[in-house]
Amino acid sequence: MRFQASAIVMALSLAYAALPAQADVTTTQTGNGNSAFTEQNSNSGNATARTKQSGDNHRAGNPNTGTVGEAEGGIYQQNTNSVAAIDQNGGHSNTAMVKQVNQTGGYGWVDQQGGYNNKGFINQTGNGNEALVRQENGTHDSTGRVSQEGVSNYGEVIQNYSEATGEVRQKGADNDARIAQSNSYPGTTALIDQQGDRNLGRITQDGASNSSASLTQIGGDNQGHITQSNTSSSHAVVRQDGQRNIANVTQSGGSGHLADVFQKGNDNQATLNQSGMNNSGWITQDGFSNVASLTQTGTGARNYGRITQLGVGFQATMTQNGSNNQAAILQR
Repeated sequence: MRFQASAIVMALSLAYAALPAQADVTTTQTGNGNSAFTEQNSNSGNATARTKQSGDNHRAGNPNTGTVGEAEGGIYQQNTNSVAAIDQNGGHSNTAMVKQVNQTGGYGWVDQQGGYNNKGFINQTGNGNEALVRQENGTHDSTGRVSQEGVSNYGEVIQNYSEATGEVRQKGADNDARIAQSNSYPGTTALIDQQGDRNLGRITQDGASNSSASLTQIGGDNQGHITQSNTSSSHAVVRQDGQRNIANVTQSGGSGHLADVFQKGNDNQATLNQSGMNNSGWITQDGFSNVASLTQTGTGARNYGRITQLGVGFQATMTQNGSNNQAAILQR
């Protein structure tokens, strides 16, 4: 986590040159109809805010009303010595907001490169939190959001040639959550919600249409990965409540995938892979050190799989390939 975050900090430094050891605000605008407003209150000597706009009708604050919010965008920093940056380069009608309150160190950066009608929002409070929302060329009508509270959390939403929604929520310390959406279409959504310490979450959506992915982690040292590739109307949900649980969900091709993984306890592992048609898969683990694997494939298949493990040290593997399959495993 720190390695990539350091690379981003370096990029910010290069983009804005050396940061002075004093509260500093800089706004640069080219184009037509752009608006920008920055407010900094009770900050220490090295709070820094930068806004760069090119293109037309971008929103990064309302100078007429002196307001910062999701409707008008802008930068607001209070009791902080962090870096806040908004880049709106090319395109038109994008909105960006960075709010940092009671934050020591770290940064918030909304980077909108081309596109139109995109919205990027960052809210942070705590120490050393780092957040990036990047919306790249070809992205339009997309929303990226990172909200963090705590210490040394890292949240990231990257959207490329997409029309999608991605959101990261973190509360705790040393959590790492990253969403990547590329070549995705309307109705595609991703959410990572982490509460605790040292959780790691990843959602990747590539070529997804009307698909959703949700990852919730409560506790510590959990790892969750969801990948959706060339999916349509697919849905994946991972919920982890405990310590050191690992879950991996992969959905590709086909149609109508549904995946639900629920882990409660410690040291559980779950893997769910789906491709083909009309697959539904559930893995539930309540206990300790359980291992489950469910794979569903097949053209024209009507697969149904369910694995439930209640206890300690159970192992279950299910593979379905073909038509009209149904299977259930229950271990107590």
